[in-house]
Amino acid sequence: MPNNINLITQYLKNTLDKVYMQASKTAILEAPNEMVREAGQAGVYMIPKISMQGLFNYSRSAGFTTGDVNLDWELVQLAYDRGSKFFVDRMDNEESAMIALANLAAEFLRTKVVPEVDALRFGRIAGKAGTLGAQTTVSTTAEARTAFRQAEEALRDNQVDGESIVMFCTPSYYGLFEEAVGQYRLIQGSNPDFRVANYNGIEIMQVPSSRFFSEISLLNTGDGGFSAEPSAVGLNFVMMDRNAVFQITKHGNGRLFSPDVVQDRDSWQYDYRIYHDLFTLDNKVGGIYVHRQPITVPDALTATIAAGSAQGTTKATATAGVGNTLGYVLSESAPAIAAYTLKGRITGLVEPYTSGANISGDLVAAGNHLYVMEFNSSGRVIKAKDTTLASNQIGA
Repeated sequence: MPNNINLITQYLKNTLDKVYMQASKTAILEAPNEMVREAGQAGVYMIPKISMQGLFNYSRSAGFTTGDVNLDWELVQLAYDRGSKFFVDRMDNEESAMIALANLAAEFLRTKVVPEVDALRFGRIAGKAGTLGAQTTVSTTAEARTAFRQAEEALRDNQVDGESIVMFCTPSYYGLFEEAVGQYRLIQGSNPDFRVANYNGIEIMQVPSSRFFSEISLLNTGDGGFSAEPSAVGLNFVMMDRNAVFQITKHGNGRLFSPDVVQDRDSWQYDYRIYHDLFTLDNKVGGIYVHRQPITVPDALTATIAAGSAQGTTKATATAGVGNTLGYVLSESAPAIAAYTLKGRITGLVEPYTSGANISGDLVAAGNHLYVMEFNSSGRVIKAKDTTLASNQIGA
């Protein structure tokens, strides 16, 4: 039996590795083994960061000026340690010549593990993007083509090597872009094939929209898995330098237990574990361009904005629900804050705010914006009102 278990375990590992590489959209971003070093601590690795100086004037008497080249190894800690176990009845497995266990493991990886890992990585990439494109719905071929061109121009202007650019997009966006390219080919009298796996040297990969968000939460109760953060927005596409991130994945070899050692049931037990993370290089964030869908705005907050009791102040009068709080942001332009955004992620937030209290500061000026919000007991925005301050709403 031990030899059989070893053979089955190795078969499962090889099968799952192959399934992962085929099903994962972000597998192409995996860091090369030679570029990652183990630091001698559990879950701690070293990734390289290279910096160098440019050219100097050449002197015919002194020769070359010495330039500095620095190769630093940054310590990083893997943050995501996830796993699960499942059982296959002894009879089911034996009757299928061990196929049931292999199929179940592969399906688990394909439908549960890979979508979660991809979704987490895309969320982390989106959060570090050096360039954010227009936050709009792409609904025409012209809009798809324009968005692609703007992203490509931004990356090439940031000196990203064209051969290292890859684009991830939703099937919806891909369909529009595919049609736009096909129409162009027809006009040019060239190959009318509408399929676009590569354009201008940029590899294009479709990502299911169910794993393509600006941010997700990992779940540890119920059915487990992941869900989009309530304040998250869908992504239309991510165009990026594949060298802008370091992605480290450590698959557990998996542990297989025969029915003879599983105590509480007559089943095979298979344990699966994945330990992983994605790190963005600070000097390469300019190589990440994200085009997002529009945010879901909070419900309207009923609030009255009036001049404060002191010179140069304003105030807001509103009633928060039981257990809720008020807060505000002053800014020169209208803030784009999605419904259910956590208050800890809002820059410049003043919270809690007492209804009717004076609001002061350099940004209390005509033409600037006062954005008043109501937060629920979980600290998420549920209602908001944006006001462009007028002179009569500021104390004289």
